[in-house]
Amino acid sequence: MAKIISTSTDTGVGNISYSAWKIAIIGAALGAIFWGLVVVGRVFLPLATASNIATVAVAVIGVALMLLMRMPQPLITAVAAAAALWGLAVWSDGLSWAEIVVWSVALYCLSYVMFSWIARYAKVVPVLLFVTIVIILARVAISL
Repeated sequence: MAKIISTSTDTGVGNISYSAWKIAIIGAALGAIFWGLVVVGRVFLPLATASNIATVAVAVIGVALMLLMRMPQPLITAVAAAAALWGLAVWSDGLSWAEIVVWSVALYCLSYVMFSWIARYAKVVPVLLFVTIVIILARVAISL
């Protein structure tokens, strides 16, 4: 009988057309949208509440944009970035408005690129474990 030998070298990467530049542009736009929503929300709500609402709204917008651009696992990327950047407006309270916008754009850009790079792996369980570890490390580093 013939024996079939498989020499598959699949790495598990789900989407070959992954583009860090597209994600970076989405992240930068979401950082600007975040601060715009915080400014509008600050008129009616305290800063912490406006920041939390803006974070959730930006995550929803991010999922929709990444779905339109067919990015891999957009929900994991958006939720992870929201968890890592939760309370961003409170952290930057006291800076000038230009510094706040630059920091929010830069942090959203970097977090979306990082978490989308992690989430491009096809298997969900290792992705969720690694993303959870990165979020915990980021939150610990922020609290120091």
